[in-house]
Amino acid sequence: LRMKRLVFLVSGLLIIAQGFAQSFTVNTTFVNFTGSSQSSEVASPPNFPSITNVSGDTINMRWVRVEENIPAWWRSSICRASYCYSIPDDSGSFTMLPGGLDMLYIHIYPYGFSDTGNVVVKLFNVDNPVDSIRIMFHADLSTGIDEHSTMTFFHYDPINHQILFSPVENGEW
Repeated sequence: LRMKRLVFLVSGLLIIAQGFAQSFTVNTTFVNFTGSSQSSEVASPPNFPSITNVSGDTINMRWVRVEENIPAWWRSSICRASYCYSIPDDSGSFTMLPGGLDMLYIHIYPYGFSDTGNVVVKLFNVDNPVDSIRIMFHADLSTGIDEHSTMTFFHYDPINHQILFSPVENGEW
């Protein structure tokens, strides 16, 4: 009888522990970037953070933007891999296959105003919301040289009703 109780207790603890297991990882939780407030937009460096599904299952992910200490005249938008959400979108969902890789980054639209600000994004597994992480993007936009921005070619996909983009590195198309 004691052995059955012990096996039952250990089994229950293993099930609870699996419920708290992290199904995804990110390569950083803090992204610092600089740029010029005279640019129409400044993007955080691509691939930071990258998100990896480390579980053996397909996971349903969701991000939620929480703007903290962002100047009132700035706007921001969240991007994943090759898709950017519109400025007013404060959340979005996506699916990751086992072993899949994705990324998050942001665009800041400073409208000519120099300042600093933080954009915080909470990323979580929809099926297990405890499985979450917060990522802070810190932007310092002066009137100086725009070191980390990249030129981007945008085009509209009318079939899927989305804006797609292609980054341009060192002015080469």
